[in-house]
Amino acid sequence: MEHEAVVRVRAEVASLHAELVRYGLVVWTGGNVSGRVRLGGDPADDLMVIKPSGVSYDELAPENMIVCDLDGRVVPGTPG
Repeated sequence: MEHEAVVRVRAEVASLHAELVRYGLVVWTGGNVSGRVRLGGDPADDLMVIKPSGVSYDELAPENMIVCDLDGRVVPGTPG
């Protein structure tokens, strides 16, 4: 089961991408919003949620956001 902080940040990042489109700040897939997931304790354990490359804004949903560590490695077992 995914940590509730990851689920929350996935939803926030997806929602913010919709705002980019709504205000005409991006075209097709250009431009991204990311979010840091603070898991508490050591900041080195934090994660990032980012938009997958090449996916149009119309197709974005919280469940297809990418979750990676701060070194850019995709977190195994996370959807997206």
